[in-house]
Amino acid sequence: MKTLFDSSSFVKYYLDETGSSEVRELFSLSKGIFFSSILLVEVYSTIGRGLRMDILTKSQYEVYRKLIQKDISALIRVGINVEIWEISRILTMTYNLRSLDAIHIASAAYANVDLFVTSDKRQYEAARSAKIESRFI
Repeated sequence: MKTLFDSSSFVKYYLDETGSSEVRELFSLSKGIFFSSILLVEVYSTIGRGLRMDILTKSQYEVYRKLIQKDISALIRVGINVEIWEISRILTMTYNLRSLDAIHIASAAYANVDLFVTSDKRQYEAARSAKIESRFI
C-alpha cells in the first residue's frame, strides 16, 4: 500500500501522542511511504515548538531531528510542481483549506497513493470530499 502522511500524522511516528501506535502500524504495513516536500519544514517546526515550550530538552530535540533526517532519506518525496500547485489552488478554493494542508492533499492526489493519513480533521474531511482514500488518526 502506498501511503502519504501529512506532518500532523508523520510526527506521531516519533513522538508518543494519541494515535502514535496506529501511525507506526501503518508505517510497517506500507510498501511505499510518501511525503510532500513541505513536510520536513512543518515537522521541524513542531519539534522546535516542543523545545521552546520545554516539552523536549535540547538533547531530545537533536535526537529527533537527526533520526527524522536519517529516516526521511528512505522515503519517497513528492516534489512540488505546477500540477500540485494547481490541485492545491482548486482544493483551497473548494474546501477553504489552509495552503499547506492543500499541498499535502494535492501531493497525495498527484502521487496516486492508496491512503492519505492526517491528524487534522478539516484536512481529512476535505481529502475525503475530494475522493482521496484517507484516514484520520
